[in-house]
Amino acid sequence: MSSHDKLSRHDKSLFVAHHVGGRGGGVSFPHLPKFSDDILQIIYDADENCIEHIRESFPNSNARVIPYCMAETSGEAHFNINYDPYSSSLYLFNPLFAQSYQWDGSSDYVYGPTFRTQRTVTMTSYSIDALVERNEVPAPDFLSIDTQGSELPILRGAINSLATDTIAVCCEINFCELYQGASLFSELDQFLRSCGFLLADITPFRIGYKRLPLPVRGRGIPLQGEALYLMRPETIWANNPANLANRLRKLAFASIAFGYTELAFEALEKAEAHAHSETI
Repeated sequence: MSSHDKLSRHDKSLFVAHHVGGRGGGVSFPHLPKFSDDILQIIYDADENCIEHIRESFPNSNARVIPYCMAETSGEAHFNINYDPYSSSLYLFNPLFAQSYQWDGSSDYVYGPTFRTQRTVTMTSYSIDALVERNEVPAPDFLSIDTQGSELPILRGAINSLATDTIAVCCEINFCELYQGASLFSELDQFLRSCGFLLADITPFRIGYKRLPLPVRGRGIPLQGEALYLMRPETIWANNPANLANRLRKLAFASIAFGYTELAFEALEKAEAHAHSETI
C-alpha cells in the first residue's frame, strides 16, 4: 500500500494529530508512549531543507512528514526564509521590534538580525481542507500550528475539518504585529470561539523590550504566546454529526492528555448517552 493510501485510508479509531511548522521535529500533542500506535502524526513544513531532519525525529510508521506550505487557500505563496530559519514566515518581520530580545541564560537573542530575511521562495500553498477533500490526508482530530503569524489563515483553510472532525487546536498566538499583516490573538480567539471551541489554556512568551544591563532588567512583554482550545462537548452534541460518539471520545482522550479531566468526564457522559439512545 502506498503512503498516500496509508494516509487517506487510515483506521477511523486512530487519533490524527496534524502539526504545521514542524522544523526541529517538535509537535504539540503530548508524548504518550503507551498510545504511540494509536496516534497518527502528520507534520508539515514549507522549508524542504528541514524535512529529512523532521523525518529522522519520527522513525516510526505512525508519522508522516509532508513538505508543504500550508495557507488559507491553495495557490501561490511567497515564503520568507530568515537568518534564523525557525523565524521564517509567509509574513515579513516588523522592524518596529528589531530591538526586542530573548535572554537564553548566557546571551541575548536579538530579533532584528535573527529575523532578517535571507531569501524569498515562491512555492505552491495548500489548505488543510483541500488536502482532506482530495484524500491526501485524513482530517485532523488535533490541529497544532506554529507558523510565525499565519496561524489564523491556516485555521480558516481548515474550516470544514473544524466543523466535522477536529476536537482540539493548539497554536502560536500574536499579541502584537510582530510580523507585518499577521492576525492578532483577538481575531484568532473570536474565530475559534465561533467554531464552538473553548479557550483552555494560554501561555505568554515574554520578550525583552530594551537591552539594559542585566541587574536592572525588568519583566518581558508578551509579544507572542501559545493557546490551547478544546471543543465544547455541547457543541459536538448539538451539531450531531455522524461520528458523534467517536468525536466525543476523542475529545475526552485529548482533554485527559492535556490534564482537563472535568471536560473529559462531560464528553464521555455525552458519548455514553448517545450510545444508549441508539440501542433504544
